[in-house]
Order: sequence, then structure tokens, then C-alpha cells
Amino acid sequence: MKGMRSFVVCAAFLLALVFGLPAQARAQAQSLVPGLDGFGGPHFKLSLLNGAPVMFGGGPAYAIVNRWLSVGVSGSYREGDADELMMGYGGPSVGISLFPGSWLGGWLACSVGPGWAEVPDAGAGEPAGTGLLVIEPEAAVTIAFGSSSRIGLGGSYRLAIPFQPLAGLGWRDLSGFSAMLTLQYGVFQPREVSDPDRSRLSLAGCVSQKFSLVRGQIARFDGGYTRLIIDHRWAIGARGSRVADGILIGRDSFRMMEAGVWGEYFIAPDRPVNFSLGTLAGVAMVGYISSSTGELVGSPALLLNPECHFYLNLMRFARLGFGAGFRLAVPFTPVAGLSFWDTSGPTVSVELSFGVF
Repeated sequence: MKGMRSFVVCAAFLLALVFGLPAQARAQAQSLVPGLDGFGGPHFKLSLLNGAPVMFGGGPAYAIVNRWLSVGVSGSYREGDADELMMGYGGPSVGISLFPGSWLGGWLACSVGPGWAEVPDAGAGEPAGTGLLVIEPEAAVTIAFGSSSRIGLGGSYRLAIPFQPLAGLGWRDLSGFSAMLTLQYGVFQPREVSDPDRSRLSLAGCVSQKFSLVRGQIARFDGGYTRLIIDHRWAIGARGSRVADGILIGRDSFRMMEAGVWGEYFIAPDRPVNFSLGTLAGVAMVGYISSSTGELVGSPALLLNPECHFYLNLMRFARLGFGAGFRLAVPFTPVAGLSFWDTSGPTVSVELSFGVF
């Protein structure tokens, strides 16, 4: 189940390589896999799972076939704590753009693929998890912001068929309608009908995984950001992440969330391999869930996280990045049981960004 959060990033990268191999070269910013256009970005789905309201995160990556048709992969995972019913799924997806040249358009898509559902407190003799077949059609109204970004509002229906019964749950308990918000960044029309010149202002977004050490344990942070690209050299936007479950401080479950303003300067952005320097400045919440009371013990903290990044321009609409930095998180009030090195320390990250850079 923990690997499902990384599915979207890995699948999108593989899609880029597979579809990009036969493509022809182009005369814009240099990339490792030239000639392929498409888009990607996160989605957020509010749904019911076993009768309880839940949030699904994730996102797709699509390659453009023609003005109307796109093919790619899409994945979703349930946001929440490890002691709750969890679910993740993903697979191939086909999308149709309605009125693609207009600022107000439509989006129809359907994805089909495998998934996994898990109940941590399953009874004795009952399976703790099961595989799934998930079919999910979706529809949305899209609004374009410039030529390289759009937002979509709509809904989907998740048909989840378990391979075996799971703690008395059937397909009706795992299926349901979702209200959906999607953020899409990239190139939305094929080369012959799109503007070949890049705008000096554009929006981009990313999904990221950040890693650091907490008491000798590798802490993984799920996150991402949306940012404004200025003149292909500068970026400013909002960024946030939260630590995944499974990190213990003694018997207590470590918790940390961080959010703030992200600024970045790109060095040689038109090269297929390039670099950047950036800083996240904002606030964090640091603490732990007490094993004895079940309550959160923590404090807001001042956050500063400078990073340097190494980027690979996979194609015009996607970059793969690797980063290294140092997170400084200073709680406003001391948190019993937490030291400086529990909340601060070196970080490494990997991210997949979508947009026109």
C-alpha cells in the first residue's frame, strides 16, 4: 500500500519514455525525449468509502494523440492514517477534450487498472487486504488559464471489484461517486495547431517525494506545488507536504506537515540537463500522536528549507528532478520528547513536474 503513493510518479515517467521513443526532434527547449506533447498534474477526489467521507489524491499523465484524443495513465490513493481502511489504484486511461481551443471546455476520461484495499484491524482468519479491479469514468468542465494550464471541476464514479471478500466489505462498500478537482499543466493541442512560442509567464505543477531521517528511520513526505514560471528563469508558488505514516518516536507516531512559499531560479533551463536553486519558507506543524492518549502533541514551527535541484528535461511538458537541501523547523513552543534533529536535518527529494518551462 505504501508503494501506491509513488505509482503516479513512476507510471508517468514510464509513459513519457514509451510514447516518446519514436518522436521527431523539435526546435524548442532541448529535451531528452523530444517531439512528444502532453500534460499532467494532480487531482483531488472527495468520495465515500465504506460509508465514510474520504479524500483521494493522485493524478494522471497524458500524451496527446490528436486535437481531441489523449492517452496515458492515472492513479489515485486514499489520503489518511495507516489505521484506517486504505485503497490505491491506477492504470491506463483514455481522455477526450471537448472544445480544446476554447477557454471553457470539457473533459471526458476513463481509466481501468488494478488496485489494492487494506483493513489494518481485520479479524483473525480474515484477509487484511485484497487486490481490486477498478474502472473509473470521469467528466469535468475545464477552464484554461493561459496556454499551458487549466483547472477542471467535475465528478467520477469508482467501480471497485475486490478479488476476494475483505472484512465483510463488498464492491458496493468500495465503490462510489466522487466530486473532483483537477489541475492540468502542459501542452493541450498537437504541434500543428499550437503556438510554437513559449509564453514568458506560465503555470507549472509537480508531485514530489521528500526523504529525511527521524531517529534513524527514513521519513517519506508526500507533497507537491503549483508555481508561476517567469521568463523561463524564475519560479514562485505554493508548496506543501506531509510525512507518511510509520515513523515512531518511542511508542508515539511522528507527525509533520509543512507548507509555504517556494521560490526558485533556473540555471540553463533550455538545456536537457539543468540545475536550480530554491527555498521553501513558511510554517510547519511538528509533533506526534501519543500512544497513551491518542491525542496530538505538537506545535507550529518556523520553516526554512533551501534546496538545489538537478533536472532532466524529459520533454516539452515534463521534467524529472532530484533535489538535496536542509530543512530547518523551529517549533514556536518546545515539544516534549522531540529534539532539534527530529524536526530539522538534511533532505533529498525526487519530483515530476508538468508545464511549459
